[in-house]
Amino acid sequence: MDNISEEFSLRSLSHEELYFKFADEFGVDLNSETITEENYLPFLKKFNKSHTDFLLTEGWNTKWATFSAYEKLDNVDYKNLLNLAKNIGTSAKGMVFFRVHSEANHHDSTSQLLQKIWETDPESVKIGFEFIAKHQLEMWKELEVELS
Repeated sequence: MDNISEEFSLRSLSHEELYFKFADEFGVDLNSETITEENYLPFLKKFNKSHTDFLLTEGWNTKWATFSAYEKLDNVDYKNLLNLAKNIGTSAKGMVFFRVHSEANHHDSTSQLLQKIWETDPESVKIGFEFIAKHQLEMWKELEVELS
């Protein structure tokens, strides 16, 4: 519940609202972009679709393991994205989204149930973790190609 509360920020701005503030700073209208995907890179569209497709075909235990693995990688990803946001001149107000995500520890809130799943269904955990490892590496490699 704490994770959901933080994501949707029942106490303040949601993570999406914080991200919209970051985008506004650079003149990007995410209200339009989320619908049109006009500026969305093709490999990111593919990444999101294959992630969603995977989740739609897997059982609950694998979905939870996938979510947990993804949350673990968030800290690594967002620390790097925080540095990137700084380097492109983002204001302190625009940095809040990245600061919140780089400091969050959502994986810990998933680990207790993950441990229980591991004890009864380790194959589901392996499938979820292997998917995230492969999927994330593919995305980062494609991003590297895109930036070079």
